[in-house]
Amino acid sequence: MSSSSSNPFTNSRGMAHTPNLFCYCGDKMSVRTSWTKANPGRRFLSCPNYGSLKKCNMFHFLDDELPNQYYKDLVYQLHTQNGNDNHVSEHEDTQNELLKIMEDLSITKSKLKVYDRMMMCLVIVVMCLVVVLSIIMA
Repeated sequence: MSSSSSNPFTNSRGMAHTPNLFCYCGDKMSVRTSWTKANPGRRFLSCPNYGSLKKCNMFHFLDDELPNQYYKDLVYQLHTQNGNDNHVSEHEDTQNELLKIMEDLSITKSKLKVYDRMMMCLVIVVMCLVVVLSIIMA
């Protein structure tokens, strides 16, 4: 009798399927691969802000942990020797994070332009009121 995995994010073959799950940040979670020494090659579902400046900690491992440190060291060593072709590298993660930050800065800049215009309008209205009041008082 075969045992089925209790992981709700894997099918009967152990392959991950990615349901449309959203993090507390409101962003869609995605499958990533850990290449740390503690969890080499271990896939996890995470918020795009996981590990970024926004400090979101939402993640869930899709794969079971390797049975012992020998296997972890072996997978990590194979990964570092093979050129890292099958995953998103840390460089690409950093680049994606920078692109997201640039997008956020662009949105903030647009908002600041709107606020600047609103402030200028408010200054003009106040100046007009001062002029009108000075004419009325004179």
